Amino acid sequence: MCTTDDPEVYKRLVSLRNHGRRSDAIEDVFTFDEVGWNAKGTNLQAAIGSVMIDKLDRIIEKRRKNIEYLGGWWLGEQDGEYASPHCFPIFTQNRDEVIKKLFERGIEARPLMASIPTQCPAYMGKKEKYPWADWLGTFGLFVPCHQNLTKEQLEYLKEQIKGL
Repeated sequence: MCTTDDPEVYKRLVSLRNHGRRSDAIEDVFTFDEVGWNAKGTNLQAAIGSVMIDKLDRIIEKRRKNIEYLGGWWLGEQDGEYASPHCFPIFTQNRDEVIKKLFERGIEARPLMASIPTQCPAYMGKKEKYPWADWLGTFGLFVPCHQNLTKEQLEYLKEQIKGL
C-alpha cells in the first residue's frame, strides 16, 4: 500500500499498479507508457489493510527497535518521509554459505534484492555504471526483523549473526 499527497506521484502509482497504463480514459485503456504490474488490490486485501492501518505505527516502531536490538543502523528518513524496515541486512563475501548456515539453525535468510541495473537481463552489460547496486545485490542477505519476533527469538538471532 502506498500513500501520497502529491498528485503526480499518485498518477504514476495508479499507472504502475495497472501494467503501466497511461490512464483510465477509454482511449488509453490499452496504451502502456512503461512496464508496470497487476497490483490492484482485492476487496479482501482492502478489508485487512483498513484494520492493519490502525496498528501501523506500533508495527513500524517494533521493527525499528528490533533492528536496533540486533545491532543495526537505520539511515533515517529525509524530510516528509516515513519508512519501515522490512528486514535486517547483512553483507558478507560468502553470502550463500551464510544463508545455508542460518537455515540449518532455523533462521530464514534470503539474498538481498537483486540489483536490477546489473542482474536483470534487460540491463546486462551495465555493471560498471552501478557498482554499488551490484555489490549490494551480490553480497547482501537479510534476516527477519518483523514485529512478531519474541525477545528470545531476537536473542537467538543476534547470537547466530554474531557467530558468523
